[in-house]
Amino acid sequence: MELLSAQHIVVLLLVTVAAAVDVAEKRIPNWLTYTGAALGFGLGVALGGWEGLADAGLGFLVGFLPLLLMYAGGGLGAGDVKLMGAVGSLLGMTATINALLACFIAGGLFAGIILLWQGRLFALLKYLVSRMWSLVNARHIPEPLPEYKDSFPFGVAIAAGVYITLAAVVTGAGTPGQLLG
Repeated sequence: MELLSAQHIVVLLLVTVAAAVDVAEKRIPNWLTYTGAALGFGLGVALGGWEGLADAGLGFLVGFLPLLLMYAGGGLGAGDVKLMGAVGSLLGMTATINALLACFIAGGLFAGIILLWQGRLFALLKYLVSRMWSLVNARHIPEPLPEYKDSFPFGVAIAAGVYITLAAVVTGAGTPGQLLG
């Protein structure tokens, strides 16, 4: 069993506040993400010197870049991207990979639950099956994609991914997969 580090405590506070603000306001403010990233780099240097700075930088990139691609595709807001970068600077590269995977799984589960709750899950699944069938059968014209412009606060999924990752660290499980498996 491992104790939480200063970076772990800061990242827990960061994602908890970010998730609460994201739910309430449907945005994650710059002051929060920039402060989180600055603390991540500062603690990295203070506690680990050049090696800590490098780990914070790599963690930032590992968290930031995949979500930047999703933002470019219209799937996320800029606050989500900056929040995951700040999370990465606090967790370092390895833990950020685990948190990123956990937040994607959590986000998928949250989206599925929301679609099921709204009665739209089966229409989306029908579209996906039709789309896959059109890849196999060139003559098949796929169903049109249902028009939805709803969103959910992805900051909640990021927070869930961080909670799961840190639970794995504290319990000694190592990774979220080992914790859950």
